[in-house]
Amino acid sequence: MEPRILSPAERSQFVKRGYVRVGEAFPHEAAIRAQQDVWRRVKEMGADPEVPATWTKPMIHLAETYDTPAFRECKTERLKKVVDELVGVGRWTTRDVQDGWGWWPVNFSVGADAEWTVSTGGWHWDGIQFQHTVDAGDQGLLLLCFFSDIESHGGATLAASGSHQVVARFLAKQSEPLVLNSAISLCIKDSLWLQDLTNTLNTEESNSWPAGFRKWHESGDRVERFMKISYMDEDGAELQVVETTGRAGDIYLCHPFLFHAAAPNTLRVPRFMCNRTTPLSHKLDIRRDNPMPSLVEAAIIEALYGSSAIGTP
Repeated sequence: MEPRILSPAERSQFVKRGYVRVGEAFPHEAAIRAQQDVWRRVKEMGADPEVPATWTKPMIHLAETYDTPAFRECKTERLKKVVDELVGVGRWTTRDVQDGWGWWPVNFSVGADAEWTVSTGGWHWDGIQFQHTVDAGDQGLLLLCFFSDIESHGGATLAASGSHQVVARFLAKQSEPLVLNSAISLCIKDSLWLQDLTNTLNTEESNSWPAGFRKWHESGDRVERFMKISYMDEDGAELQVVETTGRAGDIYLCHPFLFHAAAPNTLRVPRFMCNRTTPLSHKLDIRRDNPMPSLVEAAIIEALYGSSAIGTP
């Protein structure tokens, strides 16, 4: 058996927190060359990489994909093997296909005119193109792929660590598949923590809150409580907001149910990243007695039945 890329601690982190970062999943130098391919298109839209004075738009969206030689270098064997570790060997339908890297929200300075804070809007999990069930395999994973170095407060995507467990439990209760926007809205209404995160919490109902949630809610300002103090919900999900910072070439591999959102870029350093999926050939096998669950499946099984239901992944 080939050596694993992820350590036991990283595998456990993915199951419990819903994400893991892999440093230099593709070469840093290739990532920077690929970034230049995107810059050429951005320059056509008026933002010159050599002239910061032309960076007048906070965000430039490029709804297109790239399949240049530099981008082809980025779909490395290291990337493929770590995806295999999470979804299962032979289950990723586009593993050996050069399918392009696309949909670029190039963040120059979103929110730079205000103090950095945890975003209230835009929190979601992905999958606008299919209906959602707890065992859907359409997404596979969410890959956050870095094509520039991204520091704290520099527009790093925010991830709601542990929220994949909340989503798994919510979807497991549904009798019919849901379209994404409806699923997100209903799931948020099902969780006080998510309501607070999205600024939809009704504080007039605070007398009915569980004591633990009330104590956490009063523990600090928005940044303090969401990013420095984790909250354990009544079902055992440990919830906390994290910034996905890293270097060009890094990838965050996220559970398909993980809530995430765009963040302010108060550093005004252009941020280049895109998302990828790893669609699966079959639905997820989330039976309690699945003898060999993938880590994506193990995370759902643990959320639904508890850690005692599965072996150490």
